[in-house]
Amino acid sequence: MADEFRHGDVVSGRITENEYEAIGEHIFNSQATGDMLIATSVTQLSRLGITNDRILVSSGGLFSWDNTLPAFTLGGTVTLSGQAFDAGAGYEKVYTTGSYTQELKATNDGNTGVRILTNHVSTTPAAEDWLYRLEVSGYDLDTPRNRVAYGRLNFMIEDATADHAYGKFEIRLLEDQSDNLAMTLSGAGALWVDQDISFTTSLDSALVADKVSLGGYEIAAGQRSLAISQENPVVNAAAGASDNYLPVRINGATYKLLLHS
Repeated sequence: MADEFRHGDVVSGRITENEYEAIGEHIFNSQATGDMLIATSVTQLSRLGITNDRILVSSGGLFSWDNTLPAFTLGGTVTLSGQAFDAGAGYEKVYTTGSYTQELKATNDGNTGVRILTNHVSTTPAAEDWLYRLEVSGYDLDTPRNRVAYGRLNFMIEDATADHAYGKFEIRLLEDQSDNLAMTLSGAGALWVDQDISFTTSLDSALVADKVSLGGYEIAAGQRSLAISQENPVVNAAAGASDNYLPVRINGATYKLLLHS
């Protein structure tokens, strides 16, 4: 039989106690450095040959070498030391029945916290490529229920030109079963929304430096108006005692809107 554990060959028909207990007199058939002794039956001890880059697993009551981890529960911390989990052509899954699925903790005791770095390896980067997408899904009330992607956050390439690259950010939300581009923020800071911007809080306008802001102000009960705060104040004009001008910039030119109170 192959791999069985046996006594070494002796000349005499009966071995002595020293020979019986001698380390060199107990060997495997086809023994090699690193081999392991396992019980392959209730009466047989056999050799499990060493194999590189494998883990020892138990299946059907016997040990074997494998490169796939079976289901198990961690009893301690796994330290990666700069190594990676390679999901191959699949993807990583994390299941939980708790309130939190994942916690990332920074223990560097500095002024920076957790940093998540993603990298899309592409030899042909181009505008509209999305580099990172956070997709949130749930279920609808159909019978049976359908899994539905209710929203996506996309970090994308706006311009991939060398030394002149721009990124952009999209918020896409489900609208009547269709994927709707609800908001875009360009690399230069331009904001685009699909419909309108609503101001639900009453905040009065004020003279501010180096900034123009919009808001809503409750001028009377049930009367919400647009509140404009800007650095350039309203200018009094000679048209009338209560007339003023609001300087605005339209298509590269400055205009004065006549305001009458």
